[in-house]
Amino acid sequence: MKYRPEIDGLRALAIIPVIFSHAGVSAFSGGFIGVDVFFVISGYLITSIILKEKRDGSFSLFSFYERRIRRIIPPLFTMLVASALAAFFILTPTEMKRFSQSLVAVIFSSSNMLFWKTHGYFESSSDLKPLLHTWSLGVEEQFYLFFPLAFLFRWRDRSRKLPIIILVVILCSFVTADILVKTDPAFAFYNLMTRAWELLIGAFVAVLPRSQAENFCDESSKKDWRKIRAGILGLIGIALIILPYFLYDNRTSTPGKSVLIPTIGAALVLNYASGDNFVGTMLSVSPLRWIGLLSYSAYLWHQPIFAFARYTLGSYLNAGVFCLLIILVFVVAYLSYRYIEKPWRNQAVIGRRKGAVYLIGLASVLFVFGVGGHVTKGYPGRLSSKEREILSHFDNSLPEMKYYYSNKIDIAFRDDCSFYNNLAHRNGGATLMPLSTNLSVDCFSRKSLNSKVVFVWGDSHAQHLHSGLKKNMPADWEILQVASQDCHPRIVSEPSIENYCEHSNWFALTCIRNSRPNVVVVSQDRNFSVDNMNAIYAELRKVGVGRVVFVGPSPRFLIPVPEVFLKTLNNDMFDPRKFIDEKILDEDLFLKTVLQTNKTYRYVSAVDCFKGVSDVIFVGSNAPDNLIIFDTNHLTPIGSDYLAKRALVEEITVGLE
Repeated sequence: MKYRPEIDGLRALAIIPVIFSHAGVSAFSGGFIGVDVFFVISGYLITSIILKEKRDGSFSLFSFYERRIRRIIPPLFTMLVASALAAFFILTPTEMKRFSQSLVAVIFSSSNMLFWKTHGYFESSSDLKPLLHTWSLGVEEQFYLFFPLAFLFRWRDRSRKLPIIILVVILCSFVTADILVKTDPAFAFYNLMTRAWELLIGAFVAVLPRSQAENFCDESSKKDWRKIRAGILGLIGIALIILPYFLYDNRTSTPGKSVLIPTIGAALVLNYASGDNFVGTMLSVSPLRWIGLLSYSAYLWHQPIFAFARYTLGSYLNAGVFCLLIILVFVVAYLSYRYIEKPWRNQAVIGRRKGAVYLIGLASVLFVFGVGGHVTKGYPGRLSSKEREILSHFDNSLPEMKYYYSNKIDIAFRDDCSFYNNLAHRNGGATLMPLSTNLSVDCFSRKSLNSKVVFVWGDSHAQHLHSGLKKNMPADWEILQVASQDCHPRIVSEPSIENYCEHSNWFALTCIRNSRPNVVVVSQDRNFSVDNMNAIYAELRKVGVGRVVFVGPSPRFLIPVPEVFLKTLNNDMFDPRKFIDEKILDEDLFLKTVLQTNKTYRYVSAVDCFKGVSDVIFVGSNAPDNLIIFDTNHLTPIGSDYLAKRALVEEITVGLE
């Protein structure tokens, strides 16, 4: 395939926003879309290479896979070795175990499946997972494994049908993605089945008949307007790629309809940008080409560099530190490109036998190290006996969830009033199906018509309020509850046998209508919507609820609070505030600002309530038993008790006692 410098420029337009977005640059809130642009580029390039070899009669599956291995694996394994060494000296055993699992998954090109399976409430922040970015490599590698098989048929008989076949598969994959992004977003995000359409868009551009693909950029064409038209279409493509970087954010659902815009933009650039129009010339300038050449290595290294820096120095680093880290990313990327990528692509420099021995040996070492980290639960021998005791007490890893069950958090949360399938979650992949279509009667049925009733509704951040309310509410109050993990409360008019959140919200509203509580407490984890709050309030008032209390997001940390506690043990000067998720503080401030003049429902700021807590993470003395949060964001019974005493009980009962 003839080298197209504008494609390296397009790679630069993809990698820069990805790095800036992961560095926390707010202007690039949608920079993650750069990964989708990379998918289109990859699909185009490998298809173009295969097509050329098919025309030349030189296509070989073995040669194709060998080139992919030489292109992808050596830089990847180098990054894995460096990350494993850093993880051993920096991460706590809990995080080291998770890292070890992801390390093994990367070796087998299945990290996307691991991150899908382990996605959930009790996971650490994505910013602190050194290998999280390898999910996209897993998708691509799985695509590379299967896609070339489609070219083993008799080429002359079916090559004309290939664009139609690819278009049909694109539509099937896209429709699947757009459906699942609403019903099972984690599956949709991480899986090849729902990402294949993005790679196939690039493949579709590559298989278009040459007369169509080059019609507007044929160098021999004397019709200048065609070149202008090609340039305009290419420019539109660049606009479609760049605008989402600034307009999208973490609430944008991917890979659904929103991803159509940048992927179509990438397809337009690939099809119409060329050396004889201004778009191709613009993308071919030296700085962009240079960044594009380094893009693969830069993508490999940026996430572990950022993650380990955050884990060591604090969750939110200032702009100056990130400028230095970004420079470091490109320095390391250059070294990787110059001394690893380029030599490995040249079979004359690194022969087939020598390369195979080296890569198999390195994979074996990484595999043994990763399995060891999993079996030993993160190499705990690196820590003191006191540190190991603390982490063991708070160990909440799957499938045991030891802390959760041995400390009866399931009872404190009232899991019997939830439709979430905890058993499926413990086995590695929670189902969307409701655990049961019926809950225990005492969850939602009042015992006495003479008692006052507070009804708790929401997700796990509603659940963790229960133990504090139970301990502190006056004796003449009953506490009813319907709350299911990961289910933000909203108005739902019909039951569901397919989606537990839909069913949970419908059931909660039905029970509220029947029980006529005096007060409804509504709470959820992050991403509050004032419009949704207003809609819930209006509906609850319509069915006769006297008072509605919304509880804002709880303090959230980017690593588990017990691990923050360990850092305080080892460093008297350590400030736990370094690991507070500032996005939660911003969201709480926004809600307080918008709702300060609200005369209808009440808003309780959990963040404000805990500002008086000693060292941010304790109630009382700095002992493990006094931690207010047991993972990154869920209240312990002590934390729930503190919130109830300080603010929640008064908001519920004032004027109703």
